[in-house]
Amino acid sequence: MSNSKVKVRDAGQEDIPALAGLMNELGYQTSVDQMQERFKGIAAHPDYKTTVAVLDGEVVGMAGLAKGIYYEKNGSYLRIVAFVVKSTHRSQGVGKLLLDAAEKWAV
Repeated sequence: MSNSKVKVRDAGQEDIPALAGLMNELGYQTSVDQMQERFKGIAAHPDYKTTVAVLDGEVVGMAGLAKGIYYEKNGSYLRIVAFVVKSTHRSQGVGKLLLDAAEKWAV
């Protein structure tokens, strides 16, 4: 697979079933209804961002990001709080694309 075919974009309501599936791949049993409830709060928070990697219309990975503020110095940082690539699409550059997008948002 050429990772040039993979597109990284912000997650939306339409991605909730895929996000639930990815949480299950991480070992966190999550129903679509549970993910709907979580995503509602996450999407509404300006310091959180969820990106998805899409290949041929299928969500094959996601990164959940959160900005934080340092206590010990001026400035802020970005934390990756959830990160997963579907097992069928690992070792193909999808994770690197998600990390690149996270880095861009952090800057």
